[in-house]
Amino acid sequence: MDNAHLAVLLEEKIGKSVSEQGFELVELLCRQNQGSFTITALVDRREGGITLDECVSLNSLIGEFLEKEDLIPGSYILEVSSPGVDREFSKKKDFMRSLNCKIKFFLKEQVDGKIEWDGVLEQVKDNDLIVKAKQGYIVIPLEKVNKAKRIIE
Repeated sequence: MDNAHLAVLLEEKIGKSVSEQGFELVELLCRQNQGSFTITALVDRREGGITLDECVSLNSLIGEFLEKEDLIPGSYILEVSSPGVDREFSKKKDFMRSLNCKIKFFLKEQVDGKIEWDGVLEQVKDNDLIVKAKQGYIVIPLEKVNKAKRIIE
């Protein structure tokens, strides 16, 4: 199995395992370096916020699962951590977790004459983000978002 297929399989299996524990797999990164395989699982609560102890517990759970399933040929390193409150995001599920938060948007093309917006994300509707900015409500199509980041005050 090539690395791309392995990454997809791992994301599916680890995502399910993490979800059964009440958490969400935000992102799974798989890298191969000099014969060693590194798996980094960024995990969060569905509502946001995960503790170090919960990361340690999930690391053990995922490690046991990987050993049992024997999906990875050779040695590997497993890292489980929080995605962090100020990480960049662009997927619909990232925005769903950030409702009622202040966000800075960097767009691929202008919306209402601007390429950068900030405001409170009030709603995710189909593939549109409804944002309350200083100028009023704006609708940002998800496909126009290059990246976005929560504003921590």
